[in-house]
Amino acid sequence: MNSVQVLDPATDRITAQIPTGASPHIAGVYRGAPAGTAVVQGPGELLLFDPATNAPLRTIAVGKQPHWIAVVSGGTRAVVTNEGSNDVAIVDLAAGTTRMVPVGKAPRKGVVAPAGAVVASGVNAGISIANFVFAPLELMVSRGARVTWTNNDAAPHGLTHKDGAPGKAVLLPGETVSRVYDTPGSCDYVCAVHPYMTGRIVVAP
Repeated sequence: MNSVQVLDPATDRITAQIPTGASPHIAGVYRGAPAGTAVVQGPGELLLFDPATNAPLRTIAVGKQPHWIAVVSGGTRAVVTNEGSNDVAIVDLAAGTTRMVPVGKAPRKGVVAPAGAVVASGVNAGISIANFVFAPLELMVSRGARVTWTNNDAAPHGLTHKDGAPGKAVLLPGETVSRVYDTPGSCDYVCAVHPYMTGRIVVAP
């Protein structure tokens, strides 16, 4: 079925169908974006739709066999991996323009990570898991700080600490997990479900 299905989580029923081209791969509504988005692999398009009415708005050509999307810059741009053309499309969602960036062979999933570290001055600090990225990637805290990870993604994630501290095998959407850092130094961690997702906590003396 060449469509994106809209589910009501309260009743677990399909409430609408958003028509697409052949083989839609990933769809979502991202904060700040002018419309919902769906990657459609068959025609090589990014479909924009109205999340209020579930009506298609427009399509933007992105490349051959697009597979994954990350929405960045406050929802103004999208990055789409094109498995069949060995490139990545950077899409201006408002203007509908694209810029192609050649990459390695057959890119599939992609993550756009914010740069820089964040310093937390208090005893409590938070890390958001969204769009398959820990944000911030690096967090500097004082000794004794409690760090809480919140899964704000639609997919399950997890937490594995490289120093052997107890983590969380599966962190479902909306769930949190915390750890208190008492020892100064650098502590790396990864997602227990998606090990390419990495982060770091730096504990000040």
